[in-house]
Parts: sequence; structure tokens; C-alpha cells
Amino acid sequence: MANNREVTNKSAYQNLHKVPSQLQHSSKRLIDNTSKGLGIPHGQPPIPVKYPPKIDQILRSLDNRSEYIRQAVKAQLEADKLI
Repeated sequence: MANNREVTNKSAYQNLHKVPSQLQHSSKRLIDNTSKGLGIPHGQPPIPVKYPPKIDQILRSLDNRSEYIRQAVKAQLEADKLI
């Protein structure tokens, strides 16, 4: 039995012909490298967080917001000597 990732990849490959030819190589790499998220072990749920409107607006404007938030949390945990 195929897992969800295999099914998703198969579906993505089936639709690859819809991608312009000059982007197909990059698209194949994206399909193959799709992950469940950095630092989230299999089966571990993410920790959803809500932010005040201004902070939310700034975070959503970042291209790498997940990595930015990870690093900010890690820095604060280190500052608080929790890690």
C-alpha cells in the first residue's frame, strides 16, 4: 500500500507536463525533496501560534517565515537557558 507522500508525488509527476519545459527540472527536484517540515519528527503535531496583528503582518511578509520563527524561538530558549 502506498503512503500519502508516494501518492502525492505520483500525482505531481502526472501533472508535470503542465509545467513549462524550462521549469520541469526544478519542479522535479521540488517534488522529490518535499518534506514534512524541518525539526518536526514524524507524527509530532505542529505548534500553532497566533500573533498580534502587526507582528502577524510582518511575519507573513517574510519569504522564510518558518525558519525565522524557528531561529527566534531557539534564540529565546537559549537566552532563558532552557536549552
